[in-house]
Amino acid sequence: MMSYEGNPIVKGVLFMSSMKSQENVEQMVMQIKVQCAKRNILIEDVAVEHNLIGDMDMDRPVVKSVVNAIVNRGYEVLVLRSQYDVTEDDSDWEKFVGDMADMDVRVYLADTGEFVSNAYEE
Repeated sequence: MMSYEGNPIVKGVLFMSSMKSQENVEQMVMQIKVQCAKRNILIEDVAVEHNLIGDMDMDRPVVKSVVNAIVNRGYEVLVLRSQYDVTEDDSDWEKFVGDMADMDVRVYLADTGEFVSNAYEE
C-alpha cells in the first residue's frame, strides 16, 4: 500500500454528471483531483456523463458502468462532485451509499470536502 507522510493513499474513481462544456468539465476535474490529492485520494480514472436531459435515475447505464469499474478495478473510493451526480432521490442515495459500503468503497463528496458516513445502516 502506498502512503504519504504516514497516511495511506487510496485509489479512487471520479464520476460527474454535467451539461457543461468540455473545457469547464476539465477545469472542475482538475480542481477535484487537487482537492482529493490533499486527502490522499489518488484519482486513477474519471467518468463524465454528458447529461443533456437531466436524467437522474440511479439505474441509468453510466452509473452501472461506474459501479462495474469500481468492482473490476479495485477502487477504494468513489469521488462525486455531489450526491446529485448519482441521484436526486434521497432513498435511492441511501441505498447507493449502503451498497458502496457493502463493497468496502467509501464515497467522497467534493462539494462538502468530506466522506459520506454510512449512517444509513440499521
